[in-house]
Amino acid sequence: MGISKRFLLLFLFLQFGIILSVSAQEFNTQFYTTHDGLTENEVKDIYQDSKGFFWFATGNGISRFDGYRFKSYRKNDGLTNPIISQIVEDSLGNIWALGRQSLYVLYADGNRFLLIEGPDVKRFSTIAVFPGNRVIVAADEDGFFAVRNSKLEPYSFGLST
Repeated sequence: MGISKRFLLLFLFLQFGIILSVSAQEFNTQFYTTHDGLTENEVKDIYQDSKGFFWFATGNGISRFDGYRFKSYRKNDGLTNPIISQIVEDSLGNIWALGRQSLYVLYADGNRFLLIEGPDVKRFSTIAVFPGNRVIVAADEDGFFAVRNSKLEPYSFGLST
């Protein structure tokens, strides 16, 4: 057997062994429902913050999971409309929650979400945090908005067409 055939057999043997070792790994999966404290079984977004908490955006509020139990945030906790689609965190540890027509913030030292006032929009689509904690929200038909002085104001990226 030539050296190239031996090399090929050795290569195939090693690849097969690697595939077997990878496929032999087991993953621990845990399922959570409303019976465990989740605000709703249908989750729209999951975010892990800098402290390790998992945040779940649902159509019935927000659930924060510390690895053992859930803490729920609903209307009594400042969410005037509990349908939440996205959650992000800024570099100060503030949690931002985006709803269809509303934006909320949970300041790092707070225990209640605050509504960020702004213009009426048909539907928000996404939120992003840029350097300097600049929070920008996109609306489907109404353009972009930035949070300034705890209010949403129209925003332009300075791009011309």
